[in-house]
Amino acid sequence: MRYIFLIAALVHPLFAWSAPYIGAKAGKAWSDFVCDQECNEDANTLGLMAGYQFDENWALEMNVDYFDQLEFENNQTRSQSNVWLVGAAPKLTIPLSGDFNLYTKLGIAAYQFDNDTQYSYMGGFGIDVVLTPNLKLDIGYQAVPDLDIYDAGDGILNSVTVGFIYEFKTKSRAPAPLTITEQVSDPKGPILRLFPKTTEVVNYANNSVNLQAIDMEKVEYIADILKSYPMSSVALRGYADSVGSNGYNLTLSKRRAERVREVLLGKGVSQDQITINYLGESKPVESNATPEGRYKNRRVEMLILEFEYQLQQ
Repeated sequence: MRYIFLIAALVHPLFAWSAPYIGAKAGKAWSDFVCDQECNEDANTLGLMAGYQFDENWALEMNVDYFDQLEFENNQTRSQSNVWLVGAAPKLTIPLSGDFNLYTKLGIAAYQFDNDTQYSYMGGFGIDVVLTPNLKLDIGYQAVPDLDIYDAGDGILNSVTVGFIYEFKTKSRAPAPLTITEQVSDPKGPILRLFPKTTEVVNYANNSVNLQAIDMEKVEYIADILKSYPMSSVALRGYADSVGSNGYNLTLSKRRAERVREVLLGKGVSQDQITINYLGESKPVESNATPEGRYKNRRVEMLILEFEYQLQQ
């Protein structure tokens, strides 16, 4: 009896959402209610942010912003200066359709104008667009109310920015090698080998059917087996979490399974080797009460049953 080892170089998330991140942004800023008469209240702004995404919804974020040459009124005299701002805030993200997320944040900020440091509340909202598993496009609005600079006791510092956020998602170790056991029915006859049952699972962002790069490797691994052994077949089972109606989740699970089938066909797998089934939000593997559980329930299972094949001598 002999053994053949197939090494699957797969990488998948150890923690689906927990990740530190950094980002940069640029845009336009303006102030309100800082001058009794007309003055130049517009400026350019640049910023950096860093934070930690605890789960699908919550993160803690710090930001450093620079505003150039804002004009304020000081005892009816115009004064211009740069403004530096350092803030910290919890950030709530609400997944929308596809790769779009809505977020809002509310925290505290320290700002410096003309060597004078003051403190205020800070709030904002915006939209994240997922570009890759690690990279997001960020479009946001931020406001610092109660601006206390010179005579501007009720001033507001506003900004609208566009930027990018990069998440350092943790990756797990590759799975153990698969072992194929050889079965010899007749020492003088053909040698038969038994390919073991193989299952791979891909997961999805909320309301998405797009495969992440780390999951695409799993689909390619399944495709390699199917192309190498034409007698093999794969069953695709699509699922969703419990967010939304039963009918919508059933359709979403079907789209996910069909998307995996499209990728397999595109890699040269025969259509006769593929069957699909979609079960919506039924048969969850984790509780839907947590973001981590919902992420694991948004999945497509790729199952290859064990099969025998003849060794070519």
